[in-house]
Amino acid sequence: MSIDTSINTLMTLLQRDTLTQIMIIITNIVSTKVLAILSLLLILFLTYKKRYQKIFLVILSIGGGIALELSLKALIQRARPENALIESSTYSFPSGHATLAIIFFSLLIYLFKDQIKNKISRYCFITLNILLIILIGFSRVYLNVHWFTDVLAGFAIGLICLLIIIKLFKRKLSTAI
Repeated sequence: MSIDTSINTLMTLLQRDTLTQIMIIITNIVSTKVLAILSLLLILFLTYKKRYQKIFLVILSIGGGIALELSLKALIQRARPENALIESSTYSFPSGHATLAIIFFSLLIYLFKDQIKNKISRYCFITLNILLIILIGFSRVYLNVHWFTDVLAGFAIGLICLLIIIKLFKRKLSTAI
């Protein structure tokens, strides 16, 4: 038995109606509509603060993550678990929710952690964002819409994509100065 099937079986044993409803709410934090609204609010806030270069970073990171995740889904075409608790029509690998959760919430950490001067508030902000990333990934496995390795791959792909874009962004800024 693979790690994916073992964890899928374990999740089935853990499932309870109330917990399932909570996991659906958590997983929907990075649904297409909610992520679009959150991204738009972030872009509007950055526009208000006149942080125009950071807007480009947000658009490139989220857009690049979506493009990479969709390309890999089309290329690999891995089937989802058959015992999913919610409907999903695309392929399983990698988890788009995991990819976008790590990109979006890590971006929030990157963009705002240094603006929070109070050390306890900064640590709470960072911890909350990391917790959201982990909970969203867990929700995808709990709901059996992804295999465990799909979520791990989504996290890795999202983080690598974001780190490369940040590195290029910093290089572009340093050459512009």
